[in-house]
Amino acid sequence: MRSILLLLFIITIVSCQENTVNISIDSKNDRGTLVIKEVITDMTINKIEISDTSYTVDLDSKKPILTSVASNYSEGTALSIFSQGDTKNISINKDSINISGSLQDSLANYIWRSTNAMFTRANHGDEIFGNSNPDRVKELFDSLVNKRNEIIVKYKDELNSEIIALLKHQNKSRAYSFLLYYGRMMNDIDPKSDYYNFIDLIDNENYYSIYSPSNVLYKYEIEYLRSGRDIKYNTFNEYIDNNTEDPELTELYKAFYLKELIESPDYWRNHETLFEGDVLVDHLNNFNNSSYSYLLKDLKYSIKTSEKGKEGFDFTAITSEGEKVKLSDFKGKYVLIDTWATWCGPCVKHRPDLIKIASETLNNNIQYLMVSVDKNTDKWESYINKQNLPDNSLDVRIPNHKINYFRKQFFIPSIPRYILIDPDGRIVDSDLISPSNGLKEYLLKVIS
Repeated sequence: MRSILLLLFIITIVSCQENTVNISIDSKNDRGTLVIKEVITDMTINKIEISDTSYTVDLDSKKPILTSVASNYSEGTALSIFSQGDTKNISINKDSINISGSLQDSLANYIWRSTNAMFTRANHGDEIFGNSNPDRVKELFDSLVNKRNEIIVKYKDELNSEIIALLKHQNKSRAYSFLLYYGRMMNDIDPKSDYYNFIDLIDNENYYSIYSPSNVLYKYEIEYLRSGRDIKYNTFNEYIDNNTEDPELTELYKAFYLKELIESPDYWRNHETLFEGDVLVDHLNNFNNSSYSYLLKDLKYSIKTSEKGKEGFDFTAITSEGEKVKLSDFKGKYVLIDTWATWCGPCVKHRPDLIKIASETLNNNIQYLMVSVDKNTDKWESYINKQNLPDNSLDVRIPNHKINYFRKQFFIPSIPRYILIDPDGRIVDSDLISPSNGLKEYLLKVIS
């Protein structure tokens, strides 16, 4: 009996070890937190104090999970495929996060970064963003997908079939995601165009479709628009029902559809606009008992805290000289908050226009706060030191450990984001038009 119990004990230990991921951390800063999240759903798997140089994460899923690894100390982010029994060696620097000793992670990050590299001038940036031929852009990405697939297949004997399947899915979905954005947002290509024929290759029933719900929704949207019907919220949900067999995926797509409508309204501009006030909250409440309710939980909170007339979150930011500044310091004036970062292309593009508006409204009762969400202080300071702001403007930065909370309070899913606060500290508008699209005229009308 005793030997059987001992055997069971040994089996339990081995089983527990196989169901975990062992992590070792090497960081130049022993403060801060390492956050591991599931990609797409953004669900936190674990938070690890960087001071802990070794850590074990329990992993229930028998299938590999694609995660993002980030830290409030570092500006970098890395992808990592978590599977039972893995060992991760994570190195954290101010500018980057690197994961060594893992072939699957090297491939996942190669797929991610090689897509981003396509947009640089050294590669095909000018060709893609210039007056390019859409068919040529598709050709470039087809070539990239084929090249990456050849590399993935080389390692089929070293990685299990589930990881190979996930890498192949990631390879295609990264390319399709940009091609859909390129067609719908950048060039407004007619949904009936042959350009979109690649949507037939987007699998809406594959297990790994959970990592690309947006692509599936974009596919459904193009199919729906080809029918010539107006897109209503309820009828598009019916379309999701009728074209997705897996009930769990159906539920995910519906939750993600609502999330996308709220966070990316420009992309879904052809859809019915009904997301204001109580109507929006009612739609969010419909997912209270859903297994994907966590996707919408923060949105519901942020929408409430960022509503017109609500008191603006009294955040604390820091100047380049290290002085603390609070929103409430400017009570009695209108305050325009420009949420931006040096790594955000559109933010940098619109910044000169905003500075010009600030210069032209020096005699008005308005203060401009250029609120950076940069994590890299040196890059931020180097950038702002090259510019002179008018007297009614101030560059400040949110402390790294407060960035997510700040964005949540004002509902900032993406940047740039322009927010107007009235002299009493209440929100006038938490999503203003861009500086190059009539912002000055709007401000003068409000503050006059």
